[in-house]
Order: sequence, then structure tokens, then C-alpha cells
Amino acid sequence: MKSKEFLNSLTQLADSLRQTIEASFSGWDDSPEAIKERVAKVNDPITGFEYFVKTYFPHYLRHDSQSQLHEYLFVELPRILSEPESQNEALAAPRGEAKSTIVTRLFPLYCVARILKKYIVIFSDTSDQAAEFLLAIKMELEANARLKSDFPDAFGVGSTWQVEKIVTRNGIRIKAMGAGKSTRGLVYGAHRPDLVVLDDLENDENVENPKQREKLEKWIKRAVLKLGVVGEKLDVLYIGTILHYDSVLNRILKNKGWKTRKFQALIQYPHNMTLWDEWETIFENDSSEEALAFYQKNKKAMDKGAVVSWKARPLYALMVIRVRDGHDNFDSELQNDPSAGEDAPFNNAIQYWHELPSDIILTLAVFFYVYQKLVLRNIIVLRPLRSS
Repeated sequence: MKSKEFLNSLTQLADSLRQTIEASFSGWDDSPEAIKERVAKVNDPITGFEYFVKTYFPHYLRHDSQSQLHEYLFVELPRILSEPESQNEALAAPRGEAKSTIVTRLFPLYCVARILKKYIVIFSDTSDQAAEFLLAIKMELEANARLKSDFPDAFGVGSTWQVEKIVTRNGIRIKAMGAGKSTRGLVYGAHRPDLVVLDDLENDENVENPKQREKLEKWIKRAVLKLGVVGEKLDVLYIGTILHYDSVLNRILKNKGWKTRKFQALIQYPHNMTLWDEWETIFENDSSEEALAFYQKNKKAMDKGAVVSWKARPLYALMVIRVRDGHDNFDSELQNDPSAGEDAPFNNAIQYWHELPSDIILTLAVFFYVYQKLVLRNIIVLRPLRSS
């Protein structure tokens, strides 16, 4: 049972979402001809999802440009729906690129509008977070006048309308659950889940615990992937950000049984990072204003070679985040590359000397991985010759 405090927070969130949705509604043509034309475009199996997002949810579209992630999702999610066989797909995406908005909120709504699925399950790190995703879906079905105009059979409060589960007016069940929860009994009439969305299952705390990582991976393999009916289609989408080099998401990305893709906010670093190092020193030791002036003076050289994923988040904004939040956080949260951070294996394991200290002992160790157990073999100790 949800706490009173959490339920109050959901009420406040619902009011905020409703106001945002209603404020975006204007200039809508509700003539039968216009409705017929729009619905036909939504039903296009290739371009329909992108049209659906851009037409019915302008309150989520704050920028005209699309990121590399957005372009991929608008092509890939319709492809998943069109495939006759079950699809397992895992995506690592940068923070702040609306991955949850597109995949966890709007994609289920698209499936509801077109009646493409019968039972959708959303899993997130906690049941509270999953409930908030479901709330966003509910608010669109309650308050979005665009959906009311063109999809009246789906719009409105359905027969079940609870914090963690709903049944839409056109008969589609959506369930919200926390990661690791029991999946037994997930049946809706004659239907078992046919679409599962796993959204940011790990957090900064549990991802550091090897036992928790093992437990979560087993839960995905033993519970989530077994949710469907044998011989029937079950699509599983796993989206998140790689928080640890050995995170479950990173493990899944290496699993050949999944289609995988990793996205980065900064696709290619600038050629001249020496200037950026100098800029960073100014930013940290002097002021952000002086750092900006240095960048503007050297902009052409500092921008050369850089490729960003999204024009809405240009190079300078990304580099400010990099120095503000720290390189390690930037590598993980925006680059999906925590192996570049301090927690990576063998970080700082290599040290360089211009002259070898006379009293150093060099140890050469050869390691083997045998059934995931580390075995140390062939230790050789070398002592440098001392001059007489």
C-alpha cells in the first residue's frame, strides 16, 4: 500500500501534468476530414509513431531538432511492432534526452491508441517511479483534448484506474511495478504481457553491490523474459544509463540474445583537448565568465572535430556539465562509459617514470579468468640492478 505522503505527491504531479497538457491545446481542427487524415497518418506502420508524438504531444517537444537517439527510436520502435517474432532490445542513452518520455510514456500510448498490445508492463527502479510513469500515461488519457478528438474509444478513465494498474477504455491493461518484484500472476483475462518496458532499473546505490547486480540480472532472465505466452510475441525494451562498468545494463548490452545500441551525448571529442584543459582551469580557478570569453576567442579551434548527438545540447553546454559535475559523472551519465572513471578496473594501475627509482620492485603477474573466478599464475619479481 502506498504511503499517504506519496499519494499526495502523485496528486500534485497529476495537477501539474494536467495544467501543462491543457495549456498546450490550441488551433486544433476537429473536422471529420482532419480527424480522418490524422488517424491515417498515425496508422502508418513506418512513420506513424513519429507523427503521433509530434502531433498529439507538443508539450513534450521543447526543441525542433532531434538527437541521434530520437531519430533511432522513431524508426526502431515501429520496426519492433512490425516483427512477427518477439524482440528483446536494450538501449543505453544519455541523461536528459527524453528516453523515458518517448519509450515509457508515449510508446505505450501509441500502442493503446492503435490497439497494438493487450497487456503492457512497466518496470522501473522502484514501484514509486513506475507509478509516476503510469500517472503520466493516465493524465494524457484524461486531459489530452487531441487524443479525445481523434481516439475517443481510448480516451477517458477506464474500468480500472488505480495507482499501479489501469485498464483503458478500449480494453488494454497497463501495470507499473518495481524492479525485482514477483511477476507471478500477471494475467489479464486470457492475456499475459505482450510488451514490457524496463526503464532505469538500477540506481547509484544498488549498482555498486555485486550481489544486487547478480540478483537483478537473474530476475530479468528468469522472470521478465518468461512473462509471455509460449509461442506468442513478447517484446521487451530495456532503456537506461550505464552507471557502472559491470552494471546489469552493460552486461545485457554484451548479450548476443538482445539487439543493443549505446548512445553518447558527445559522439566525438574536439581535436584540440589541450585548449579545453586550459579552459577548464580558467573555469575552475577564475570564473565561468572568463572561461566563456576564452572559448569565444578560440571557438573555431576548440570546436574543430567535435560531434554532438543533439543540437539542443551543444558542445559548450556539454563541456560545462563535464567540468561542473566531474569527468567521471560525465563519462557515466552522458557518455555511457563508466569504464573511463575512477571506479573502472585497473584505474591508475599504470604509472610512468622518466627515471626508474633504484629501490623499486617490479612485479609481473599474469591473471586468468576461469569460470568467473580470478586465478593468479606465474609471478615474476624483478629487481633493478644497482650500480656499484
